[in-house]
Amino acid sequence: MNTLNKTAIAFALALALSACSDSGEKSAVDSAIDATKEAASNAVDATTDAVSDAAESVADVAGDAVEGTKEMAGDVVDGAAEMATDAVDGAAEMAGDAKDMAVDAVDGAKEMADDAVDGAKEMADDASDAVEEAAID
Repeated sequence: MNTLNKTAIAFALALALSACSDSGEKSAVDSAIDATKEAASNAVDATTDAVSDAAESVADVAGDAVEGTKEMAGDVVDGAAEMATDAVDGAAEMAGDAKDMAVDAVDGAKEMADDAVDGAKEMADDASDAVEEAAID
């Protein structure tokens, strides 16, 4: 074997021995593996947190939308109930006004009839008086 090959083998052996040393220190490969594991774990945690935050945000928005819709529906129902109450009150008031007008019309008709009867009696009395005067003369 030539010297270059022997040196390469010696270097590879030294590297292998340093990677597998029992000195309690981690080799560069072990450290790289641990760092990769830690980075992957951190990435998973960050992704989980981001997904969780996004889900909470979506739930909050959906909850707010539902509450807003409920509130608007309640306002619509309240408005419709108020309008219906106002319509019933208006109709009752109009019916009362119509009744009052009918009563007034009946009272007016009675007065006109009474006036007509009184006028007819007067005319009859005047006619009777005229006949009596004509009979006396």
